Amino acid sequence: ALGRYALHFHHALDGARGSIVRGVAVIGGGSQAFVPHMSHGITFDDCVSVNSVQSGFWWDKGDATDDCLVDRLCVSGCGAPSHPQPGIMNHVGTGNRMRNSAVSACEGGKDAAGFDWGSVGVDAPAVWVFDAGNVAHNTKGPGVQFWTNASRDHTVKRTLVYHNDKNRGILTGAYQNTVRYADVLVLGGGIEQSANSGSHEVDGGPGRYERVHVVARDGPAVK
Repeated sequence: ALGRYALHFHHALDGARGSIVRGVAVIGGGSQAFVPHMSHGITFDDCVSVNSVQSGFWWDKGDATDDCLVDRLCVSGCGAPSHPQPGIMNHVGTGNRMRNSAVSACEGGKDAAGFDWGSVGVDAPAVWVFDAGNVAHNTKGPGVQFWTNASRDHTVKRTLVYHNDKNRGILTGAYQNTVRYADVLVLGGGIEQSANSGSHEVDGGPGRYERVHVVARDGPAVK
């Protein structure tokens, strides 16, 4: 229904553990599609969101959802001009993992990123294991976007990003963080590094790019 989440777990906390959402399709949703809001231990397997008005995967900013596994989620088309939201919001929580998932055709404007770690405060943990076969392409915003000033262990691995937001395949901001990238391919766009490096909470080292290959279309590969 217009204005309602298509599938919503609301404050179930540990009561949601062991829940599996498998093979569910949300087509033309009037708001966000999949919303595990403060409901822990849920698995989303082989699900799809097509042409939802807002994000295909999301929960309320600042609230924690833990131990969520997302495997083979496809978000294609989201974000009306009046709702410039990313396709997938990787919000606050611990023990969360996303793999083998794809996001495309986010149309809400420059803020309509593919995978987005939004601004949630310095101390809020929004750490996801993000290391196996994720893809972002043809979004109006960056394919991957961080906007955090935390020293948390954020690492993006084995990810493909192509044909996003002119020359911003990846955007990392805002002022200082320790986000790391490894084994990432960026095609038809570049990397915008808008944050200085802080001291990583695990090993004290900086944010960095390792084995990242960029083929820019218009403009520099890195700025």
